[in-house]
Amino acid sequence: MSAAMSAQLSLLIAKGLPCLLLLSASCACFASIRHVPDQYQNIQSAIDAALQGDTILLARGAYNESVEIPSQGLTIAGPFLLSGDTVLIDSCVWRGVNNGDDTLRCATSADEGGPQPWVKISGIRFANASAHFNEEGGAIRIAGQNAIIEHCRFDTCSAGFGGAIAVRNAQARIVNCTFTHCGMKQRASILRVRAAQVLLDSCVIRSDTSYAPLWESPLLFWVQSSKLTIRNTEFYDNGF
Repeated sequence: MSAAMSAQLSLLIAKGLPCLLLLSASCACFASIRHVPDQYQNIQSAIDAALQGDTILLARGAYNESVEIPSQGLTIAGPFLLSGDTVLIDSCVWRGVNNGDDTLRCATSADEGGPQPWVKISGIRFANASAHFNEEGGAIRIAGQNAIIEHCRFDTCSAGFGGAIAVRNAQARIVNCTFTHCGMKQRASILRVRAAQVLLDSCVIRSDTSYAPLWESPLLFWVQSSKLTIRNTEFYDNGF
């Protein structure tokens, strides 16, 4: 804590005034940036070491990993986060691996800690991620925790339900993302939304399709007991 903040806190205590708000605000100053792979060998080890509000910053390169994200208000991002240069999104590629559950999903955020604070995923290209025939969310599955997914690219991702993303019992904002060649094995090649509220804003959806065998009618989105709002989004060459 700085000398100025200590003096201000001492003054509040001397006057008998509540200082809980000041203490809460000061805690945000201690959020850290955890670098992968410079400081941590992989994404999961950085997540496991992270404290509330930390940022997991991925360097350029390819990451083959499936991770669990807790309710700690973490940001997971590629080098785009620092520069805002969209060219860097393709330089940070994340592919899922099989952790023994027959899925190749990259990230699952299904913590029981509650929806707050929001997890943020930014500036990453998710490629060739998948979940099996009865699973949802080929690249990312959000359940019970609110999320912001921005400036990401989803390329050739698939799942039984929601080829790229699934959101359940949560709120999500999906902004400035691109979906290309994503597919469904049962229903919804882009997004499954169940008991959730999702905003899809300023995205591009291109050449997304259903996979054979086709058991259900081809859909880009499957919305159940939910609200899905789509704004400023472009669709090109979608079909099956």
